[in-house]
Amino acid sequence: MLYNMHDMSSDFMGKKIFVFLSLFIVPNFCWAAGNDSCTNSKDYTIDKRCYVTDEQKKEKPYNATVLVKGTPCAGTIVNEKNALYMITAKHCTDSDTDNVSDDVLSVESQNGEVFNVYKSHVGSYDLDTHDNKIGDWAVYVLDKKMTGIPYVYMNREGGKYHVRVVGYGNLKVMSDKDIKDFRQLYLDYLNKNFYDATNNPHKYGYSHFVSTIDAKNDYVKEFINKMPEDQQARFFKDNLRLKVSNCYYEDGKEVGCQTWSGTSGGGIFDDNDVIRGFHTAGTKNIGGKKHALGGGSIKL
Repeated sequence: MLYNMHDMSSDFMGKKIFVFLSLFIVPNFCWAAGNDSCTNSKDYTIDKRCYVTDEQKKEKPYNATVLVKGTPCAGTIVNEKNALYMITAKHCTDSDTDNVSDDVLSVESQNGEVFNVYKSHVGSYDLDTHDNKIGDWAVYVLDKKMTGIPYVYMNREGGKYHVRVVGYGNLKVMSDKDIKDFRQLYLDYLNKNFYDATNNPHKYGYSHFVSTIDAKNDYVKEFINKMPEDQQARFFKDNLRLKVSNCYYEDGKEVGCQTWSGTSGGGIFDDNDVIRGFHTAGTKNIGGKKHALGGGSIKL
């Protein structure tokens, strides 16, 4: 049986590994299923996420990643004492939005198999108020009769090491041109609709001095919601495509990881395909040095 997420270190297998790789060098496991920095680094210098290919989806750790249907979020199948569990963020477990984690979740594996997982125990994160983010974790158990399900092992040893954050995310992997065009579309929208936008950049979620647009800003959210369908499709609506971000994990904190809404619950894997934690939150910056920057995770 799995215990509280903060008391599990003695039960999980894994190897201590400290691999320091440059964020600017694409590792040899990175191939892409579409245009991204793995296939076209010249045009993707800001958004460095890559699409996971069909071939990668057959391999660890990608094949242990599942789509939590109805959210959508990611989860990871883990093996502990020869029993299989799925771990994810607690805020990914309330598909009926009643502020209570569902007893049963439907998940889909990378080969398209859909099956149920059953609530074992969840953290103290408040699904209504969003308080106590350290408790944003959930553990679900798989039916013991299920066989042939890919899994990974866990390890919660500290240190700094290279990792891959694997998950989904509504924001498409954006080329430099996509980012530039998105910013210009937003500025044109502001100039057309708000007379004070030039003199109040902070109010409207942008800056005159850096290229970042804050997609958590209410005006930016309104702009995105009003976008024509073809523009939305160009930049967003990408929740069902698995993505990977190469970055670092240092003492339970993401360093340089790129994520977006929909990546939540996605595993943080070291170079030995061992899961060290999972993603829970991030910024929603488009463009600039903090583009799609991940900002929250649960350390195992």
